[in-house]
Amino acid sequence: MSLVPSLRRRARRSRGFTLIELMMALTAGLLVSAAAFLLAKNASAVFQEETRITGAQLSASLGLKRLASDIGRAGFLSTPNIAADPYVCDESGTWPPLLTNLRAVTITEAGSVAADSAALADSTANGFSPDTITLSGSFDSSEEFPVRTVQPGGGGKVVYLQTKTLPMERTCKGATLADCFPRLQAIFKSGRILRLVTGEGHEIFGLIDAASLNGDELAVKLQAVPTFPEISTNPRGYPANCTGCRVSAIAVVRYQLQTLKSHPQYGALVAPVSTGATGDALRTELTRVELGADMLPLAPTLELVAEYAVDLKFGISFIDQATTAITDLPVPLPANPAIYMTPAERIRTVHVRFSTRSRAPDREVDIGVGPDGRRHRFLLPVAGSTKYARMRTLYTQVALQNLVKYW
Repeated sequence: MSLVPSLRRRARRSRGFTLIELMMALTAGLLVSAAAFLLAKNASAVFQEETRITGAQLSASLGLKRLASDIGRAGFLSTPNIAADPYVCDESGTWPPLLTNLRAVTITEAGSVAADSAALADSTANGFSPDTITLSGSFDSSEEFPVRTVQPGGGGKVVYLQTKTLPMERTCKGATLADCFPRLQAIFKSGRILRLVTGEGHEIFGLIDAASLNGDELAVKLQAVPTFPEISTNPRGYPANCTGCRVSAIAVVRYQLQTLKSHPQYGALVAPVSTGATGDALRTELTRVELGADMLPLAPTLELVAEYAVDLKFGISFIDQATTAITDLPVPLPANPAIYMTPAERIRTVHVRFSTRSRAPDREVDIGVGPDGRRHRFLLPVAGSTKYARMRTLYTQVALQNLVKYW
């Protein structure tokens, strides 16, 4: 048998790919790889965009929840309007601005812009004019603490509290008075307002200097000014033994939009990632801060409530004093002056519109403005192009239950 056919068959079986076949296979592989890369790139971009808008949604939700919680407690264990409250012991000649302006709710039109117009430049360029809201009430405790006695001391008055009472037990939750004292100090914090209600229902207001504990003796020392009168010097003052008196601690807090880029605590957190790409050199946040006797913010109490906040507007419903009819003024366009001028004691509901934006722009086309001034996209000053970040806007209405009994 000849070996030639067998060798030819073996040669055909061991033959490799031709150059054309290799080129076709390489081209097909490159096309598949390019398609996979483009798919992965687009999927990654979509994922990043949705992550950013989810972050904006979460920030708006958390910020609005915290704000609504404080609005709901406005006026709690406090006065709706110290200037109009018929039960207040009037010592207005000695009141600092914090007491003179004590209201359950004060809404200031474009207050955030007035506080720092340069920092709010991006918001105003987008047609926003963020308000501020100032609230007062007992935010850290739901208790009124019975008084043992009130005595002079250190130039002012010292209010001694009863320590074997249900309000004290509920506050301390079974802990000893010594272990509970840090909690009590956080309630009766220096600079806050102390409200004392007499057995006759009269309300006296002073400023807390410090709380102290000596054995079982819990004392709240008041500042010398404003005066804290006895009944012998003011018909609505406290009686000598203060039988039936009870006290609560009032904080005055303000919510506003502001920049924190140079703040010692939050500056590093809010520093721009890439100003040229994200346009966030003027990013603003929703903050909460307590106010001192001069109505100025107390720096150590500042809290960052929500990041990338761009708008904060309010509306109200209020009761007519003569007819008891309710007028509803939702978040308006344009702003209604009655929202900012209605006395606090007549407000029954606060409407809130709060907006945040995504961290970086990812749209090049705007969407029209809603009938109430709400925008869907936020123009950012990114060099060389028109870029919009997406926005999330949430609404809520908060009833002021603590003011229902007034007027």
